[in-house]
Amino acid sequence: MKLTVLALAAAHLPLLVVACQDHVRYARDLHARQASSAAPSGSTVVSSAA
Repeated sequence: MKLTVLALAAAHLPLLVVACQDHVRYARDLHARQASSAAPSGSTVVSSAA
């Protein structure tokens, strides 16, 4: 029983990693958009997204 749980967890790990990366990327984009819309025109917003 424990082996099955471990096997399932190992199989789903890549999916969780990809989902976390997508979420982080989305959150970064959202914050960058909010910062650029809140910044006064003429100022440059430097995005730190790699």
